[in-house]
Amino acid sequence: MKRVAISLLILCSCAAPAIAQAPPGTIDLRVDDQPLIILLERIARQCGRGLLVHRGAAELLEREARIYAKDARWDEAVRLLREEYGVVLEYTEKRIEVRSADAIFRARLERRQYPSAAITRGLGDFPAGRLGIVWDESGAFSFGGSNVVLDLADSEAARVEDLPELIIKHLGSGAADLERGIEVSDADGVLQVRHLPEAHARVTDFLRGLERTAARQVTCRLYELRRAPAKSEVSKEELAALIQGVQPLAVFNSCDGQRGHLHSGVRHPHVAFTEAVNEVVDPVVLSVVDGLVIEVEPHVTTGGILANVQLQRCRVLGTSDARVTDAEGNAIVQAQLPRWHIEEVHDSRRVPAGGGAVLRAGSSVFLLAMHAK
Repeated sequence: MKRVAISLLILCSCAAPAIAQAPPGTIDLRVDDQPLIILLERIARQCGRGLLVHRGAAELLEREARIYAKDARWDEAVRLLREEYGVVLEYTEKRIEVRSADAIFRARLERRQYPSAAITRGLGDFPAGRLGIVWDESGAFSFGGSNVVLDLADSEAARVEDLPELIIKHLGSGAADLERGIEVSDADGVLQVRHLPEAHARVTDFLRGLERTAARQVTCRLYELRRAPAKSEVSKEELAALIQGVQPLAVFNSCDGQRGHLHSGVRHPHVAFTEAVNEVVDPVVLSVVDGLVIEVEPHVTTGGILANVQLQRCRVLGTSDARVTDAEGNAIVQAQLPRWHIEEVHDSRRVPAGGGAVLRAGSSVFLLAMHAK
């Protein structure tokens, strides 16, 4: 004969006349191979409360229990019953309510969808921007219609079928038995996750981390401005107004987390000094490069692109003639000593999505625009 019915309210016969508002500090847990309901009735009598069994917990109370714990702390007793027997005790003003821990858990489950395309595609799915670089026979370049694409492998792209296992590992211990709650849909490029709200928050952070580290190509453009904007970071809309009619000094592609490098300049040879070997005087020719060297290491994040920038521009302002003479003052060779001005930037800046960052080098103002594919 079953002792427990669904939604059964069992009133204890020896309720205390003065009902305490908080659970007792300790209780006795004593039952020897008897149904769990026997133990719960004894707990209710110790607390001076009635006993209410909610739907879904009735069949759990028929399980046999063997516990002997004298003066057990209330919180430890509640935890023991939840972990070992799957029942949750709630101490209320008039009664102790008994619920199924599994039913409570399942009632809190939420099904959410997470797009997985951004983290399961490789570089082949993110083509580089159209640079428009045309090389002529002399090695110089002009802006035309070619397209330069980085030659990198897609080995870093995650597979959608691997994501459930990765998520379970990220959620940590106690989550492996929830694998059945994670579903994957290849056709739609959507990851179906059924889990607790707090677990969804961790899944969201985890997938964002994967997206940040996914292989992305980044197009970098460097401009020189006549005057500095009011802000050090400019939005996509502000960028369009600032670069209207301005040709970029440098355009190149890089990859998320990898350094991209561009050198554009003209080498100017000049006689710098002479070298005498066995009374034979030879002129020594050096060179100075008039141009630009830029190196950018982009890191794509959800808040923009973090760029580590190394920039140097050298401008030859002219040359001055100088005579190299011997000890008697006789002219040996005529030297040309160049005069130049160097501007440098060594900085780490955040570039807003589709926008740019202002870089200052002496009196010059540069604008670095970056776009992640």
